[in-house]
Amino acid sequence: MSPPKDDVTSLTAIGPAAARQSAAQFTTTHWSVVLEAQGDSPAAQEALEKLCRTYWRPIFSFLRRQGVGQEEAEDLTQGFFALLLERRDLSAVRKEKGRLRSYLLASLKHFLADERRRAMAIKRGKGERLVPLEALRADEWTDMEPADPLTAERIYERRWAATVLDHALNLLKDEYAAAANAALFESLTQLLTDEPGAPSRADIAAQFGMTENAVTQAFHRFRQRYQKLLRQEIAHTVATPGDVAVLRTLIHESVSGLSAPLYSQRQIDSALRYLFGPDSQLIADGTYFVADVDGELVASGGWSRRLTLHGGDQAKHGADPLIDPSVEPARIRAFFVHPRWARRGLGRLLFHACSTAARAAGFHELELTATLPGEQLYTTLGFTVVERGAVTMPDGVELPTARMRRVLAASPPGSRSVD
Repeated sequence: MSPPKDDVTSLTAIGPAAARQSAAQFTTTHWSVVLEAQGDSPAAQEALEKLCRTYWRPIFSFLRRQGVGQEEAEDLTQGFFALLLERRDLSAVRKEKGRLRSYLLASLKHFLADERRRAMAIKRGKGERLVPLEALRADEWTDMEPADPLTAERIYERRWAATVLDHALNLLKDEYAAAANAALFESLTQLLTDEPGAPSRADIAAQFGMTENAVTQAFHRFRQRYQKLLRQEIAHTVATPGDVAVLRTLIHESVSGLSAPLYSQRQIDSALRYLFGPDSQLIADGTYFVADVDGELVASGGWSRRLTLHGGDQAKHGADPLIDPSVEPARIRAFFVHPRWARRGLGRLLFHACSTAARAAGFHELELTATLPGEQLYTTLGFTVVERGAVTMPDGVELPTARMRRVLAASPPGSRSVD
């Protein structure tokens, strides 16, 4: 997909030159430049070095989870990327055949198994410059060594996800710094994560001599720009029948990982069996979207011009007729996010695609059935609860839900609507 146009992102306008520069920086991690990095030109060398600087954290985290000490993990990470730089070892990577993430992990395992001692000895013996790792604070080292018993591969995947998200946030930080709004960026970032102890909008208003309404508008622009930068790395496309198997896995992981403690394990198991799953009709209609990061589906969600309000194929009985957009609301359907990517703005990205498409199809209102974990997201997107109830599964288990609606404003994307 083509990168979206850049918008003003803070109270001080950011010039088009800065925006173009940021876009150029960001796209240097895309596949076209990965393939260019296989050449012998200075530009290719620079591109490869940038890839190494960008993606060393997932490699380091994998090594630490394998039980490697901090200093040795640092040396091995440097040695691994030094070897890539020496060999320009990306000739086996092709956009249509594999993922950069998977390729680097497989290459690392090979490096550890067959070349670690020899490669490190050669690098140290020659006194060659290793790829410098960015300095980390003590608390960052701790963050890269999670206490939960995840496998090294899952730690690698989690760190990779964080790296992708950090790309967008760091670009946004550069834009705010260029506009002399670095301090405002730091404050708005705390609102983005909604962590306990974060300053309120009133606190930020007092700090910068702004009104609360001005802070709200600034945060709205901040979040929109962040989402646009994120879209450059996370492609959202229409799902195809070939995605069904992967969607089943995504849905299972999303429901299993994000539903507790609002639902019991019995409710989760029953819902996965009887309610949640891919909807073939949505896919056939071309109204179901998937978010893709480096070849991996990490989120999904869609809209529908049909009567069904919720449920996958296993929950359907009978026909699913079309509805009249002049009198009926479009349905927002089946939003699922992998737990590793939760609360990162992917739901908003997919909702933007859905609301834009529904508006273009002539709908003026949206309706959905929200699960308890999803209700907060939909509330922030402008939905209100019109009825509370429960879905009763064939085994008698009840799943509390909320029917929600919102008006679909006739405003273009990028306006002040939450679309």
